[in-house]
Amino acid sequence: MWEGNPAALGFPSQALPAHLTYSFPDDGTTWGAFGRPTGPNVLNDRIKDHFGANDLDEGREYIRQALAGYTRYSGLTYSEVEDDDTAMSNSTIHVSTRGDVRIGCITNACSCIAYDGFPSSVGIVAPDGGGSDMCLNATYWDEVGTDGNFKDPTDDYRWLRNVISHEHGHGVGNIHSIPCTETKNMEPFISVAYDMLQSDDRRAINRSYGDRFAGNHSSADAVNLGTLDSRGTPESVILRNLSLNGVVGNGNTDEDWFRFSILGTRDIDIFASPTGGTYDAGQQEGSCSGTEQTIQATAAGNLAVTLYASNAVTIIDSANDTSNGSSESISLADRPAGTYYIRVRDVGPNDSDDQVVQLYSLTVRINDGDAPPVAIAGLDKRVQAGKNCWFMGDINSYVTDSNFPFFNAIHTYQWDRDGDGVYEVADAAKTAIQYVSNGVYPVRLRVVDDFGSDTDTINVTVWGATTLVTSVVPNQAFRGQTVPVVINGTNFKNVNSLSHIFPGAGITDIGTPDPNTMGTQIAGVSFVVAANAAYGSRNVGVQNADGSATGFMTFTVVPTPCPGDANNDGVVNFADVTSVLTFFGSTYNPGIDGLGDANNDGDVSFADITEVLTFFGIPCM
Repeated sequence: MWEGNPAALGFPSQALPAHLTYSFPDDGTTWGAFGRPTGPNVLNDRIKDHFGANDLDEGREYIRQALAGYTRYSGLTYSEVEDDDTAMSNSTIHVSTRGDVRIGCITNACSCIAYDGFPSSVGIVAPDGGGSDMCLNATYWDEVGTDGNFKDPTDDYRWLRNVISHEHGHGVGNIHSIPCTETKNMEPFISVAYDMLQSDDRRAINRSYGDRFAGNHSSADAVNLGTLDSRGTPESVILRNLSLNGVVGNGNTDEDWFRFSILGTRDIDIFASPTGGTYDAGQQEGSCSGTEQTIQATAAGNLAVTLYASNAVTIIDSANDTSNGSSESISLADRPAGTYYIRVRDVGPNDSDDQVVQLYSLTVRINDGDAPPVAIAGLDKRVQAGKNCWFMGDINSYVTDSNFPFFNAIHTYQWDRDGDGVYEVADAAKTAIQYVSNGVYPVRLRVVDDFGSDTDTINVTVWGATTLVTSVVPNQAFRGQTVPVVINGTNFKNVNSLSHIFPGAGITDIGTPDPNTMGTQIAGVSFVVAANAAYGSRNVGVQNADGSATGFMTFTVVPTPCPGDANNDGVVNFADVTSVLTFFGSTYNPGIDGLGDANNDGDVSFADITEVLTFFGIPCM
């Protein structure tokens, strides 16, 4: 598939990372390909029919979480883009107006649950060549099949997610695997006995796209594990689901590099442990038949581990003491503060029968410290303003360390949904919010288990917002007065210039507009009222890059108040003393001629009694 900021098709078995765009075409878009039936896309209608008209994004988020499973295990990353609603095809040409991966649904799509194009123009098997687009069968939205349906909520809609994960496996180059033992995501029949990608599936995706750190094959590209005692307590790191691509791996993919730092003298223990298990697998030739063999995935390679000094050249210690399928470890006491590099390498031999790829886990223990979990918030996504935007942190996030014989699990999910750095959702694995302003929102998930916490950030692009001006506070001022104001409304997130604000005749604006994170308020602006400004109400306009609005009669120029006239009736008498006493202690925003405020300083106090007595009986001008 597409590599980098995609420019060319990638190649299988290279363990190279790739970034893919994805999109959801509108209903009515012609869908279906590869010689199968075509028809209007109905996916959005089916999702809204089940989840609710305002919760299209909830159904889409379960689909996204299935794709996010690939980010958990591989070098694939994703971002959602708008779809131009062209018909489904087998095109492999990247265009900016729609996703590399597109997902739709039609009625009577096939005699199957779904199908997906392979990434090459000719496909791995006929006729499913090219495009990597997915077509779901609406039958499984409309009724309960004998083997389940897309509306089954069991285990976080596992049936739906496993179908999406399986079909997208074709979209990134994987073919059906046998035997049908409900142990592999790419088996030709749907199962809920597992949750998305399993060992064989992970090895296949790692073979082509590497693991989630793909590209760390030299000291210059080492993954930075951070300072492991920066909080005053030694911490550890456990990295699961890593992979090496054999001793002849493309581009040094036979080795991975990592670096870390410690601030004081510490014990260091490093473990590189092969994983993957043993299972039977083979390529499907028909139904559940084909030539299969026993895969010893744990013993596909032979790990070696080396610890280097801060120059990444000087070897401190190394371990290559065991054979295929066994762990290697380094244990050093009282290592001084500094930066260290780790290289994990597959030194072979690699038995081709085991399909070369070696999965492994890497543990870096500092003074027996604990290792935190891994947060996975999902994928960069798009959502329509005014509709529920859903986040799900519990489907792909996971713990790395254990406190055997006790059970460790993530117990807290915190969300910062507006990007202001404050986790306003204290604990909810799933949460929804409505955005009212267009823009990009960095949404952060923080997960906490018994051993620590981890964060992940995704970007949410909001579109379709309507610009509105609902109020200006304060809403009035006197001639010659400069008043700091706050403009309230929607779709203000991208307002960054005074030329975007129009306060009305006789009024100019100064300052730097400062929209809040949700785009519902603009602060940082003052209205300067001319000395000869006409009395009366003004319309206040706000213009955004994608819309403008006018708040009608939202700001008024009022006559200068009469000194001593606390009740604003145009006469200074004993009624004004009563007004001061009634509203004693009240405060007002600048520019508000508030009741009881005889001297108009914004506070009702004893000074206002003095003001009334000073101007008692003097007619107002």
